[in-house]
Amino acid sequence: MRRLFPIALLLFLSACKFDGSPTPGCAYLVFGHFYGECEGEQCIELFKLEECKLYEDQKDELDRSGPPNANWKQLSEAQYALVSGLPAEIPRQLLDEPETVIGQPDAGDWGGLYIEVRYLGETLHWYVDKKRDNLPAYLHPMADAVEEAVEALQ
Repeated sequence: MRRLFPIALLLFLSACKFDGSPTPGCAYLVFGHFYGECEGEQCIELFKLEECKLYEDQKDELDRSGPPNANWKQLSEAQYALVSGLPAEIPRQLLDEPETVIGQPDAGDWGGLYIEVRYLGETLHWYVDKKRDNLPAYLHPMADAVEEAVEALQ
């Protein structure tokens, strides 16, 4: 099942239109970053790409025991356009990762990334270290893309 996910990413990118209409072929992607020793709204930023729309989590809570219990608010089509290509940055190797924690996210107050995908009824999520030295090289482009996407939306 995990090996089919790259096909879903291609369907996501080819099927989604900026008009905001729901497209059944779209998978969803939750992405963002978090910092444990931090105060304020920007300490936890989570976004969701689903059905050709972009949402932001209003709760800003992440307990790292599993997927977040989010309260999603839809953002504008212009904001969606800024990050609509992000699913293409998810490397196929990530789908084969046996662990849900990669590296030591936020161990030294440098933060972490959160990635979640859903396809064919299966939810996969990862807490990913932001420190490049703690990441496999294949995750560097994805980590950069997620940070750029979060920055573009702030």
